[in-house]
Amino acid sequence: MRESRVNVTLIAALKYLLLIVFIALLMSQARGARASLSPFEDVQSAVLSAADLSPMTEGDNQMIRRIYGLDPDSFEGILLYYPTSSMSVEEILLVKLTDVSQGDAIQQVLEDRIQSQIDVFAGYGPEQVAMLEKAVVEVRGNYALLVVAEDPDVVRQAFLGAL
Repeated sequence: MRESRVNVTLIAALKYLLLIVFIALLMSQARGARASLSPFEDVQSAVLSAADLSPMTEGDNQMIRRIYGLDPDSFEGILLYYPTSSMSVEEILLVKLTDVSQGDAIQQVLEDRIQSQIDVFAGYGPEQVAMLEKAVVEVRGNYALLVVAEDPDVVRQAFLGAL
């Protein structure tokens, strides 16, 4: 009798534990894929005001296609600042996705860009590689951000605050 009571208690505890894990998983999924209602211009303004743009120049749609292989018309908004010098790696890309389902693909594109730049500078640019290794790639709902800078977390915090 005592053994069956222990089994019943153990089964009940496992049910509660499974329920808690399931709820936590649902909450984490819902939080990550939620679309922001913030206008692109507001997020752009916050990101640009937090960034040191002096080593960068604004890129046009052609440069976005060349560097990232992205079609700017596939997004609600897109902004690029890229290095003015071939020996510099400072870069900002801000994207407002048309749909949150684009998130995984854009994250891969941004991570590939970082790795590509690391491969280019690995043999002769240790400062550039160090900056690339601390780069920020952030995809939140319908927004994506890439920041390569001396202090990318300042720009990241401005980005998150604007969402």
